[in-house]
Amino acid sequence: LVDEAGWAERVAVPTDHLTVLPDDVSFVAAATVPVAGTTALRTLRHGGDLAGQRVLITGASGAVGRFQIQIARQQGASVTAVAAARHAEDLRNLGAERVVETIELAEGLFSLITESVGGDSLAHAIERVAPGGTVVMFGSSSGELTPIGFRQFVPGHEGARLQTFAYYT
Repeated sequence: LVDEAGWAERVAVPTDHLTVLPDDVSFVAAATVPVAGTTALRTLRHGGDLAGQRVLITGASGAVGRFQIQIARQQGASVTAVAAARHAEDLRNLGAERVVETIELAEGLFSLITESVGGDSLAHAIERVAPGGTVVMFGSSSGELTPIGFRQFVPGHEGARLQTFAYYT
């Protein structure tokens, strides 16, 4: 990846920034990595060491969510994905242990929640964050505003934090 010259037809880069594109991966599919893949990686980093942790991913059937599932699972997390039922098998194949249609159906508390929907979904995410856990808010596909107050965190979610993330290209 390069830090500048994104609109250039050609750019000189160090060879350690390059990789060979496998024959079975199209340029269209590979083009998602710089934004969706990097967003997934950077949002998950807010959770620290994910080994043995419970991670909840909203908007899991989108490009970022699919990368988040794979990365979190490879890091040893137990992943619950929030997506429409028609995506359940595919998301399980990517590494989600559980797939639920709404965040209200997610059981228990989670040390890391990546939240891309906003509105009611974000409000319910706060209800599901473990004490000391993190909700990373990086989108608002619902377009809804979310009223957030102190009493949503206390009691039961002490030390939890709400972290915003934005990635500009």
